[in-house]
Amino acid sequence: MIIFGTRGMARILGQLIAMCMVCRREAVQRLVKRSRWFTLFFIPVFPFFIRRVVHCAFCGAESVIDREGADLFLAHVEGTAQPVSADRPAQPLGPPAERIDPEG
Repeated sequence: MIIFGTRGMARILGQLIAMCMVCRREAVQRLVKRSRWFTLFFIPVFPFFIRRVVHCAFCGAESVIDREGADLFLAHVEGTAQPVSADRPAQPLGPPAERIDPEG
């Protein structure tokens, strides 16, 4: 008899205080790596799904980011981020928030 299945894991890679793109409040933003592993006899063997998200500690919103965005986030955490220049524009930490027109 062979026992197999899947298991989800989450690991916080870094965190910093920044403005959330959803609630527009300055709060702790955590970079979380979520993965799903194939298990054999309850032992994780290999990951088959990996996703990095920025999680707001205030509102709980999560934004999926790519690997380059995660590297930039970690560079800001470590304080080694490159200054923004005309050749390399700034990238937000999450998806842009919806704009509401006050005049209707």
